[in-house]
Amino acid sequence: MAIHSLLSERRANVQVKVDGVAASIASVIALSGRSLEMPANALLMIHDPSGSAAGTADDFRKYAEALDVHRDAILAVYKKKTGMTEEELRRMMKEETWMTGQDAKDKKFADTITEQISLQARFDFS
Repeated sequence: MAIHSLLSERRANVQVKVDGVAASIASVIALSGRSLEMPANALLMIHDPSGSAAGTADDFRKYAEALDVHRDAILAVYKKKTGMTEEELRRMMKEETWMTGQDAKDKKFADTITEQISLQARFDFS
């Protein structure tokens, strides 16, 4: 969230491009710029925050409440970008939603879709 906040402050100068996968908190960072560009075959994934806890029943309740606060902060970023309803975004997050570049554009997470990219690895063993 701190990375998103810092980049958002410079929004006018930040254009984001997802070449491969922006999953989990990287999806929030991807929305920090003025625009988001994705190739058609890139992926964006959103989900509810998760983690682990140890302790008493009260500790677990506090942890669950903290996860809800994190979820709501992330949801606010998605809502601001897409204009989608809280209910729809909560459903998508709960289900762990994967989107291609075109899916992300259709749902207004992404602004521009480019041609699919293919990457090639080259190794020089000399």
